[in-house]
Amino acid sequence: MRILISVVLCLFTSQVFCQTKSMYKTESINKEIADSLKSYELTNRAFTNIALTLTKGNNDLKSQLANKSIEERTLYYVTILDLQVLNGGIYQFFSNYGNQYNSEIINALETIERTKLATSFKELCPFATKEFEQVKNDYKKFDKFYYENDMKKSMDEYLKEYIIANIVIFEIN
Repeated sequence: MRILISVVLCLFTSQVFCQTKSMYKTESINKEIADSLKSYELTNRAFTNIALTLTKGNNDLKSQLANKSIEERTLYYVTILDLQVLNGGIYQFFSNYGNQYNSEIINALETIERTKLATSFKELCPFATKEFEQVKNDYKKFDKFYYENDMKKSMDEYLKEYIIANIVIFEIN
């Protein structure tokens, strides 16, 4: 189920989403709803609500997100990283995004108090421009750290806590 949701959410960050997003709709979020949803359901809903506000056809995601609140940017960037890593490891993240969102993701991870993960990601960023064979062991090490050492809870659980703590920002009725 989580992988299916990951694949669907990955589409939101691609050109395909911009062309087809009319089939998605904004869904309500308030404290009561947030408390009642499973972590991945709440993350999915909040992420989709943000994605639906992005301008169709505008490829400059960074400039569009700059107009969002820090809380929305944090959720968006952490979700992008999480979906990519869960779907294909850190290699997939760097293959899809290169280094264009590194500082934003580091800041977002620090904002949700995943400082060890932020540090590990920051150390890996210079490897994004190298050939896979040169860095595959470093990538595997990061992926293992991501899954085992730093993720006592899923990222969705951390994000649910973050959304609830900042519910006023994410509320949509």
